Amino acid sequence: VGEMLVVTTGIKTRVGMIAKTAKEAETEKTPLQKRLGGLTKQLTMVIVVVAGGIFVTGLISGRSTLTLLNTAVALAVAAIPEGLVVGLTVILAVGMKRILAKKAVVRGLVAAETLGSVSVICLDKTGTITEGKMTAIGAVSDLERGHDKEKMEWLIRGAIWCNDQRDPLEVSMLDWGRRHPLAPKESELVRVDELPFDHKHKYIVTRHEGGVEFLSGAPEVVLGLSTMKLAESKKWMERLGELGTKGNRMVAMAMKKLPAKEANQKIKRETVGGYKWLGLILFEDPVRRGVAESLQRAIKAGIGLKVITGDYKETA
Repeated sequence: VGEMLVVTTGIKTRVGMIAKTAKEAETEKTPLQKRLGGLTKQLTMVIVVVAGGIFVTGLISGRSTLTLLNTAVALAVAAIPEGLVVGLTVILAVGMKRILAKKAVVRGLVAAETLGSVSVICLDKTGTITEGKMTAIGAVSDLERGHDKEKMEWLIRGAIWCNDQRDPLEVSMLDWGRRHPLAPKESELVRVDELPFDHKHKYIVTRHEGGVEFLSGAPEVVLGLSTMKLAESKKWMERLGELGTKGNRMVAMAMKKLPAKEANQKIKRETVGGYKWLGLILFEDPVRRGVAESLQRAIKAGIGLKVITGDYKETA
């Protein structure tokens, strides 16, 4: 049984603030809506001028005021293009149906018209451009030889033990570690403490029995928390760029062994550091079929492309 202190609810929470911002955001009218608004104003002016002219002319000619009023109103009503709205709705609905046939979700009728004026497409990478099937394909523990057996053994232990299986990437990393020929024969060391992963610090720390502590996370962060010398660190950063251009995602692993007096203490964020660099685990997320051709067509049509991702720009 645990206790929780509630500090905010409703609109004051993060989700509530996001919902409020989204609701208050002003939606700009589409080009079609602007043109229709302009046409409506012009028609109104013409109808008022013509109906008013007929009414005034009739009065000058001595005709009945009631008759002239009925004539002016009838003319104004007859001049309203009642079928315009229906016709435009049908046209937009047909456009929406065609878009749906291409497996795109349309949230509003006006989107069918707006898409014809698109100049930039913002694309999510993982799961949109790629299949979203993350697979661990290997590791690099040594810049010269590619693999250092001792480092690889500890790197694989880290892949298995420093792992919360919180997303497909960690699940893939765990599966890779367990299937690797150098997978540890001993049972998993009991985890005694941890610092869970968060997007601010970009790493996870786990401490196990025997004073073994693993650090797993973004390569540049793990490098900064390791004992590696600056010259070698620069070489690894260059290697990160090379691997990124091949489309690989990467997770870095490091570890350290703590003195007996520190092994049972709680992990503190300010004491995280001083780790031995173990290497990189590489992941692959295949590009979906037909994506390359679709992007080429968009570029030829003069549409700009922006990839939105948390990966390295080289990977994107």
